Amino acid sequence: MRSFAYVFLQHSSVITESQRTELTQRDETFAIEGGVITEVQEPFEPKVDADFPTDLKMQTPLIPHIFHQTHKSEYIPIVNVKNVRSLLHYNPSWQYFFWTDETARELIKQKHPHLLVLYDNFINPVERSDLLRYVVLYEMGGVYLDTDVEVRRPLDRVTYKYTCIIAHEPFEHASILYKLEFMVTNAIMMCRAGHPFLARLLKNVAGYSAGLGAIERTGPLFVTPEYLKYVQETADKKDPEALLFKHNEPFAVQGHYVSNNSVYIPNSAYFTHMIDYKQPYLEENCKKNSSEHIVQRGCALLRSQAWKLPSRYEFTRHHWVHTWSHVENWSSFKRWYSSVQDRLFGSRGIHIKQLIPAYITTYKNGAR
Repeated sequence: MRSFAYVFLQHSSVITESQRTELTQRDETFAIEGGVITEVQEPFEPKVDADFPTDLKMQTPLIPHIFHQTHKSEYIPIVNVKNVRSLLHYNPSWQYFFWTDETARELIKQKHPHLLVLYDNFINPVERSDLLRYVVLYEMGGVYLDTDVEVRRPLDRVTYKYTCIIAHEPFEHASILYKLEFMVTNAIMMCRAGHPFLARLLKNVAGYSAGLGAIERTGPLFVTPEYLKYVQETADKKDPEALLFKHNEPFAVQGHYVSNNSVYIPNSAYFTHMIDYKQPYLEENCKKNSSEHIVQRGCALLRSQAWKLPSRYEFTRHHWVHTWSHVENWSSFKRWYSSVQDRLFGSRGIHIKQLIPAYITTYKNGAR
C-alpha cells in the first residue's frame, strides 16, 4: 500500500518561488566519489559534537512535561507498542494524554468551535491527527509524538532553553522527494502553551484545505511554509542581516534570536536521525538521474548510507510505520468498508491502559 507521507510532487503552490530558491541554492560543500559523499561542510548539517543545548539553571521547564499522542481508537497497533511504552519508561514523572478522534473532537468543539466543520469534513484520518496536535500543544503545551516515534533517553534536557522545538525531515527526504533542502516534520513537536506559531497554524490551516494531499493540507508541507513566513515576520528588522535565512535556518539559530516566541529547528541528530529506508520513492527518484543539484546531493548522501551511523545524542527515533494511507484517493465504497472493518476489528492491538495505566483522556484537566 502506498504511504500517505511521500509522493514526489511540485509544490509551487505551497512553497513560494523565493522560499524554494532560498532553500535550494547551489553550493560546493560536498564531494562525490563513486556515488559516496567524501566531504560535507556547512551549510549542510554540521556534525554534532555536543549534547542538545539547554539551561539547567532554569527551575521550571519552558515546555511542560506533558506527552500527547493520538490514535483513532484506544487500541494501539502491535507494531507501535514498544514506541508508546518508551515515553514514560524514560520519563516516568511526565503526564501522558491520549487522544482519540472522539475526545479530540470534544476539545476542538469547546476551544476552537470554528474549526469543527473542518475537522468533521476531513477525509484522511491523518488530517484530524494533524489538527489535534496543533490544538493540544496550543492549549496545554508539552511534547507531541506520533505513535511510531520511539523515545531513546530522558527528554527533560530539551525543555529548559527553547519554548518551541519542531524536528525536521531528514535531508534525504526533503531533497530527493521534494527538491527542498529543509522541510519540517509534525511527527515530533514540543511547545509551550499559547505559542504564537501554533496560533498561526490554527489560524491558517483552513486555507490549505482544498486539493493536493494530506501532507500539503495539514502536514509538513503546510507547516514548512508557515514556519518560513513566521521567521521572516518575527526577525529583528534592525539587524541588517536578520532577514537572511542563514541567521534563522534550522542548523544555525543565533543566540540573540532565541526568545519566548522563537521556534527552534534542531539538528536531525537529536530527533530524526534515521531516514525512512522503507520508502521506495527515494531509490526510484534517484534512479531517474535528476539533473537538479539538490536531488543529486540527496541521492549521493543516500548512497553513502551515512544515515546508518548511530547518533550518540539521539532522543527519539522515528520508525516510519505509516499506519495512515492515501484514503483521500479511495472510493466511497472502500472508505465505507474500511470503517466497518474498524468497528468490527478495531480492538485488535493493545489497549492504551495496558501500556500507560495513568493515561489521561479528558480535555478538562489543564487546558488553557
